[in-house]
Amino acid sequence: MTTADSVDESNHGHQNEFHIHDHSHDHEEHPDGPFIAHHFETAEQQFDSGKLGMWLFLVQEILFFSGLFVAYIIYRNHNPEIFEAAHVHLDKWLGGLNTIILLFSSLTMAWAVRCSQLEQYLGCIINIVITMVCANIFLGVKAIEYTHKWELGLFWADAYTYGLPQPENQNYLLWLSLPFIVITLLSAGLATFYRVTENDFWAKFFLCIAISFLGYFIGLGIAWAVPAQEHGGHSSDHAVHGSDHGHADGEKHEADDHSGDSSGEKSHEGESHDKSDENHSAKTAVPSESVDTQAGPSVDESTVDEASGEVNMGGFFSIYYIMTGLHAIHILAGIVALTWLLYRTLDRQFRKNYFGPVENVGLYWHLVDLIWIYLFPMMYLIH
Repeated sequence: MTTADSVDESNHGHQNEFHIHDHSHDHEEHPDGPFIAHHFETAEQQFDSGKLGMWLFLVQEILFFSGLFVAYIIYRNHNPEIFEAAHVHLDKWLGGLNTIILLFSSLTMAWAVRCSQLEQYLGCIINIVITMVCANIFLGVKAIEYTHKWELGLFWADAYTYGLPQPENQNYLLWLSLPFIVITLLSAGLATFYRVTENDFWAKFFLCIAISFLGYFIGLGIAWAVPAQEHGGHSSDHAVHGSDHGHADGEKHEADDHSGDSSGEKSHEGESHDKSDENHSAKTAVPSESVDTQAGPSVDESTVDEASGEVNMGGFFSIYYIMTGLHAIHILAGIVALTWLLYRTLDRQFRKNYFGPVENVGLYWHLVDLIWIYLFPMMYLIH
């Protein structure tokens, strides 16, 4: 009996000791104990550790995109004529619109962080949803840009077929939009179902998701609303642009032929340029600035299609799709992270001393915006 009693007392003592330690760890030091990992001594330590990890991840992302920026600089330096010929196919108005949208989303993301610090759950939810709407608007605008280029054959590398007959009824936009259509309809259906079954939490969650993904279709509409000569008439504009170059060169060469100051060698060069202009397609002309009538073309022959005499822009669009495509993938990853934040905010998990996840996702989102601020002038504005 004595032994049993001592064992019971020792076990009882251990249990009390465990409970006292557990109570002290979760409640005295951490008011939000369920959200503090067991291997952190304080909530502040967990916040600082998470922020440090996020900054290390962001540095890795910067290094990743820096390699692509270096590749862009090197390729542009060696093939300037490709960039001069290709820049007319990039719509600076749509690129500028997406820049404004992302800058505004950075504002709403920062506002969401502040609301989470103040435990303003409604404000945090609204700002997270607005940020997701902006992200989807960005992707909708980008889908219009991609679709238009693919319809013209402006693909990457060996897939580049610009100037050749393109297959009809290629539903590029439909395939790009299909995941957004499915998610929007599914979310709306689930929101309705949970509303009918009086499950308020999931009804609100899926309603917010449906509203967020409606932004994609808003982006499609905005992109189509941009002046047609910018995003819908690249080929026609460029044809006029190319024909203008052709007339200008022709008039110049004709003046040289009739001028007594022109040498025989110069006249011969003018005739050769006239012939090349006749054979040159009006779709993708080499800019006149890159052609010197006295020194001859400065275009790298390796970038010129022998059959059509046009500059092959496949290399440029390879870089374009890699850089903008990877950025779009980061936008999608941001939408997933924002969806996770939306769930936790609806569940009221964030406190004044526990808002690290919101701030870390905010840092990621600001980096995504910052990368686009570099991509926009590099691709759309520098000729």
